[in-house]
Amino acid sequence: METTIIKFAITVLVSEDTVGYYAFIPAFKGLHSYGDSPEEAADNAAQAAVAYIKSMIKHREPIPIPYIVEDDKELKDKFTFDVAYTKEILVS
Repeated sequence: METTIIKFAITVLVSEDTVGYYAFIPAFKGLHSYGDSPEEAADNAAQAAVAYIKSMIKHREPIPIPYIVEDDKELKDKFTFDVAYTKEILVS
């Protein structure tokens, strides 16, 4: 059986929090993560996104189209964040 690999580019928004850094992915409702640095929080969120997408595939739910923050002024106006990362993830 051949495995299909899907590549996604996702935007992770990171803000400083009282105990570290808080990250979330606007396209994936409810996906939040923390880390000791902005990069760690973004990486943790990206790893969580892989599990999120796998669950959606398993349950035959539609996968939302990710936002690209740099191109979407409405998203910048809607969310407060310190830094935005674009992460590429692979889902198999």
